[in-house]
Amino acid sequence: MISLAIDIDGVLCNNHKYWDYLAEKEGITQPIFTNYNTIFKVRCSDGKIFGEKLFDEYLEDWVLNSEPFPEVQRFFDYLNNESSIRFRIVTSRRIEFRDHTETWLAKNNIEGFEDIHFLSDKTKAPCNAIIDDKPSHVESYRKVSRLGMLMDAEHNKNYNFVNRYQNLEQVIDKLKSYGYK
Repeated sequence: MISLAIDIDGVLCNNHKYWDYLAEKEGITQPIFTNYNTIFKVRCSDGKIFGEKLFDEYLEDWVLNSEPFPEVQRFFDYLNNESSIRFRIVTSRRIEFRDHTETWLAKNNIEGFEDIHFLSDKTKAPCNAIIDDKPSHVESYRKVSRLGMLMDAEHNKNYNFVNRYQNLEQVIDKLKSYGYK
């Protein structure tokens, strides 16, 4: 039995695509996603730091309106048909956005998960594997002898990690190689 912790932003949805839309709306013309921290270095046309506006003023907007990756529905169909895999949504979003997060999941037909955990330390989720795009979350799982699967993203491309996947289709293939249908 495997119990997966599945991150939302960067794994299930392409929030960077929506962030690009918001950056353009704010008058930002330079590329902002060479790495994750650049969102806190670039300024909007009003002089405010984009990352601060993103996680304050725009948080509700992008939580509700980011689009899921194309393979997400197939991934959850696979998980829901495999009785040996339990899964939970584990996100570092703030708990006050639980309703918005649940709305986004329902709107995108993401179902079958046991619970949603809002955690900065994702190792506290009762899971033995994680799928995340943030190297520190994947590493924290690996350090406590759990399986970490890193989703490939622009902000982690220079991070050397063995279990790196370009999309959820590859994760399905990996799970099948472990013996899950």
